[in-house]
Amino acid sequence: MSDDSDEQTTDEQKLQIATYFIMSTPVGEVDFVVQDTSKLVADKSIFGEEQITRILQDYNVEHTTVAATPTGHKCSVSSYGMVSPNEFLDPKSGDVLTFDHTRREFTGVSEKKVSVPSEKNAMRALIQTKIDDYIADKYKPKKACATVYVDPLTDNYTVVVAGVNTKISAYWTGGWYSNFVVDLSNRSSKIELKANIKLHVHYFEDGNVQLHSARKKDVILKDGDDDDVASKIVKAIDAIESEYYNGMLHMYVDLHKKTFKSMRRFLPISKQPMEWNIHAHGVGLK
Repeated sequence: MSDDSDEQTTDEQKLQIATYFIMSTPVGEVDFVVQDTSKLVADKSIFGEEQITRILQDYNVEHTTVAATPTGHKCSVSSYGMVSPNEFLDPKSGDVLTFDHTRREFTGVSEKKVSVPSEKNAMRALIQTKIDDYIADKYKPKKACATVYVDPLTDNYTVVVAGVNTKISAYWTGGWYSNFVVDLSNRSSKIELKANIKLHVHYFEDGNVQLHSARKKDVILKDGDDDDVASKIVKAIDAIESEYYNGMLHMYVDLHKKTFKSMRRFLPISKQPMEWNIHAHGVGLK
């Protein structure tokens, strides 16, 4: 029989491990992990610029990275707006923007175009206006961005929300990612909204604690005129996100006040309170 300890890790396995490390990295920390992983692999033929860029492409899309566009407003790097691995639609301007995945910046405007029917784009813009007001009201200033996409071939509208708050100097980072797909193809009978929320928090002072949480929910909305439907969509998003947030908040309050408290002894096995006078204990002091 062969000894497993003598087996060598293949180049493919090393790249898979490196990819897992980076894709699992909390928001705001990916540059540190890439640097450390490069030192561990120490072979650019396995983990060089090409491989790193390809991994970061997947990372930025998975984490809905947000960056400022050439015109100043912010836009998400999302699969819903992906034209190519390095090109993403900015629904607000209608431009296809090039994106540098290593620097996480929009670097210019591509010559490619995405054609969206005017009536669909008008509805998209209406939802965008109302979700922007919601973001300004419910999220910390400059910490979140909402981007609304519409599928040119269907009546599916997708609201992508990304909220990021990090403070590396205080050893914590947090990311909130949610998307809401709204099907308006049969709006006279029902409007379906499918929600998907993910939360990733990291605290790493004197330890390493991460929270991963996710929630999916479907709701049915009633039809109305375009303005009314756009308002109902944003109200539904508010209700779903608030329910999830409040549920997380109550859970951790209960953990602190009830669950953890019930796990601890109020008194030691002796049933006597701790005597804090050091002379009461045989600790070898004279």
